[in-house]
Amino acid sequence: MFYDLQRIELLKGPQGTLYGRNATGGALNVLPEQPHIGESSGFLNAGYGNYDFYNVEGAINAPVGDSSAVRLSMLMTRNSGFNNDGTADKDIKSIRLQGKSELSDDLTVRLAGDYSHIGGVGGSNTYVGSAQYNNQTGQYDYTPSGFSPSEGLFSNASQAFRTNIFLSQAGRNFDPLSPYPYSDNDYYGVNAEATWTTAIGTLTLIPAYRYYKSDVVVGESFTLGSVDTGKQESVEARLAAEDVGIFDYTAGLFYYHEVVDSDGAVNQSAVYARQYYESETTSGAAFAQLRMHVTDAMRLVGGLRYTKDDKNFSGATDGLAMVCTLKLVGIDSCPAGQLFEFVRTPEEQPFAVPARGGLPTVQIPGAEIVIRQFTEEQAKLSKGKATYRAALEYDLAKDSLFYVSAESGFRSGGISLAAGHETYKPENILAYTVGIKNRFFGGKAQLNLEAFDWEYKGQQFSHLGADANGNLGLIIQNIGTSRIRGLEVDGKALLWRGMHIGTTVQYVDSVYKDFEYDSPIVDVVPILTTDNSPPPRLGCPSTNNQDGKAYHVNCDGLPGFNSPKWTVNLSASQTIPIGGYIAVISAETQYRTGYFVGFEYLDFEHQDSAWRSQASLSLMPGAGAYLWSISAYVRNIENTRSLQTANSQNNIDSVAYSEPRTYGIKLGIQF
Repeated sequence: MFYDLQRIELLKGPQGTLYGRNATGGALNVLPEQPHIGESSGFLNAGYGNYDFYNVEGAINAPVGDSSAVRLSMLMTRNSGFNNDGTADKDIKSIRLQGKSELSDDLTVRLAGDYSHIGGVGGSNTYVGSAQYNNQTGQYDYTPSGFSPSEGLFSNASQAFRTNIFLSQAGRNFDPLSPYPYSDNDYYGVNAEATWTTAIGTLTLIPAYRYYKSDVVVGESFTLGSVDTGKQESVEARLAAEDVGIFDYTAGLFYYHEVVDSDGAVNQSAVYARQYYESETTSGAAFAQLRMHVTDAMRLVGGLRYTKDDKNFSGATDGLAMVCTLKLVGIDSCPAGQLFEFVRTPEEQPFAVPARGGLPTVQIPGAEIVIRQFTEEQAKLSKGKATYRAALEYDLAKDSLFYVSAESGFRSGGISLAAGHETYKPENILAYTVGIKNRFFGGKAQLNLEAFDWEYKGQQFSHLGADANGNLGLIIQNIGTSRIRGLEVDGKALLWRGMHIGTTVQYVDSVYKDFEYDSPIVDVVPILTTDNSPPPRLGCPSTNNQDGKAYHVNCDGLPGFNSPKWTVNLSASQTIPIGGYIAVISAETQYRTGYFVGFEYLDFEHQDSAWRSQASLSLMPGAGAYLWSISAYVRNIENTRSLQTANSQNNIDSVAYSEPRTYGIKLGIQF
């Protein structure tokens, strides 16, 4: 949904002082192109590529009198599925209308409204393999799928793989995965920005309202779906001024209110759960940042923000579980039983289920016991937190800046529908940074160096699993402490006329110093089970707590997931005059060392070191009132499909991969 943009700002984290809570990793500012007063202009870009890809993006800017303008922008983009089963497609339609008016020399107002629809099938995983616990060896026996990353979950081969996996709790093999996934999501938004120049600074007021409705069914190694609606209202007021004596300052207030209604269901064949809830968040903040020019070369920066969050939560989990009661040679065997299906409510299952609070039922002739557990939760949470920033900036020379900073940030805690995990704590980060930025040869070369040291406490991570009552749901937990240290070198240079090169090298040492948690042992029907439940299948060591309730897992000393130790980016572009035209040849490549994408640290969750490259060739006229361009491109030249997310449920492993190699052409005209 990023289209007709002025620019994108990537601010490395934390950014708690000016951008508030939830900015522990940084802030991404996506700034649309604003209406241009007194200008008639526009552009239209169209592209076509493999996987039936097409993209149409455009904008029209029109003046309204001498002091106002409107701008209409749109985007349509689609591609067929990257996977053999038609999943991992894209279907987006977006439109945005803006009006901007200079009401006086000191007052400018901009109004905007936007709408986007995301449809199609949506993403899907691919099976990697399955595991079965071997009581004799005390190990998990693994069966790899042998599938390529593009197989998907709904191909004939994938369904055959699934239906050959034994589900011990139900005493029979899995059914084919169903239903086929889809996405039907609508997003609406209106916002305004008023800027008033006063004697004490520039006052900016930004009110906004957003609404969304999402209806999705997602296929992983299980099926989940939900219908969600959300409303957000926010307003920010800030006052900023420069050169007030020796000071520059920014100060402001922020208010945010959100209500989310969710009704979802998860089906794991022998375990089913419906979860529905309403969550309300009200947040207020006051912030200020002051820059003091101590000398012409030295500046001190100090900032403080206080945030207060109030959360109300009300919801319920309605869960079903089944257990096979027949054994054949010591193995649960109920081949005639029915498994749960993906339905919106428990009563829609294709066989009788217990009433809420009722006695378990028995499938005939399946001989599987079905139980029902209903859990309601109502909770309130109120938390205030102050974050700060302190920095020193020193000009070593005209084109050389040295800086050092300390900054804190936090992500607010919350409430979830998971017994034993009803609340989760805020995460906090303290970041130290030191660096130097340099330009050489009249700005033709740039070299920046930065070192950072972060202490991360209470990092939140979410996953699907069984709660303390055996109900399936989304569990959010906190990681104790992690340490993130690293170094980044960024360089750019104009080697000769039209030849630009760039490189970025980043080293990150991310280690969990305190990452321990309990993995519950769930006895669905205690009278039929024993206390010798198999240990959790993890890459971290675990020990039985000897209380029959949980295994204690210790992941201390392991690297942070999604944290490659080395990342290298290289880029080059050459502009070539050809008569009255200009040709531009560009190439980029990235190398990452291996990293894990999941907290279980299983082998299939590890992404190996890989290169990923792209290149393009563009042709355009040297000048003209109506400028056109034509480009050809290829992305992911190596066809590296990196791991994005990994999932292991019922010991069936599946992975979502990045896009494969894509190529195409783009045509553009601007006036």
